[in-house]
Amino acid sequence: SGIIEKYHQRWTDQRKDTSEQEHKSNRVLRTFERLFREIIKRPFASRILDIGCGDGSFISVCREKGLTAEGIDIRDGCDLEKDRLPYEDHSFDIVVMASVIEHLHSPDNILTQIRRVLRPGGSLVIVSPEWKYTFRNFYGDPTHVHPYTCRSLQVLMEMYGFSCLFIGLWTVDKSNY
Repeated sequence: SGIIEKYHQRWTDQRKDTSEQEHKSNRVLRTFERLFREIIKRPFASRILDIGCGDGSFISVCREKGLTAEGIDIRDGCDLEKDRLPYEDHSFDIVVMASVIEHLHSPDNILTQIRRVLRPGGSLVIVSPEWKYTFRNFYGDPTHVHPYTCRSLQVLMEMYGFSCLFIGLWTVDKSNY
């Protein structure tokens, strides 16, 4: 839709400084690596899919670290609420969807597609604003359509056959305390 395209263009224009994006993406990667090492008890490795990858800076950082990573975003012409992901069944070990699910009217299609492309025993990482902490500012982003709480995300994941290993606050590259 028009608002999504305008938002994406605005988002892209605001991120012209690639060195800053690379720095942020490195911090996100270190956070994911720590999450997997300390909580999931597996390495953040193998084949990774970033859904809603934006400018692709996280994909680039993953590749620089020797990881196999791919991404898909609106700029690729993919409607997450309707389209089939252009990947083979069971082709990814880890799927990341950071700051995406709250932009979808219905997550049914994308969660079904993630189940299809995720290998058995694979991991899905979803990052989304926690409603009880962000309710004052949540709709400051005109493309936010569905708020979530830790509990509602857990129920949603269970509805689609995912087991929740960890639900917690998103703190990029901060101490565990």
